[in-house]
Amino acid sequence: MFHRNVQRLHPEIIQHVLLDMPSLTFFTTYALLALFWAEIYYQARAVSTDGLRPSFYRINAVVYAIQIAMCTLDSKLTG
Repeated sequence: MFHRNVQRLHPEIIQHVLLDMPSLTFFTTYALLALFWAEIYYQARAVSTDGLRPSFYRINAVVYAIQIAMCTLDSKLTG
């Protein structure tokens, strides 16, 4: 039902954003859980955690940038 309603929206980029948002949210949540685990593990081993958060931000930025690029490219090719 939701998928059919979303496909009626224009421009097409809005469709992509709404349909891809759940998977991106899941990825970010899972990556945040991994970050939390890594911070606890590193702190238990008395290792510096300075590089973990910047890595988390970089990985998420790359994934979101790829997704935006794919949506933009698809919108330009199909319409």
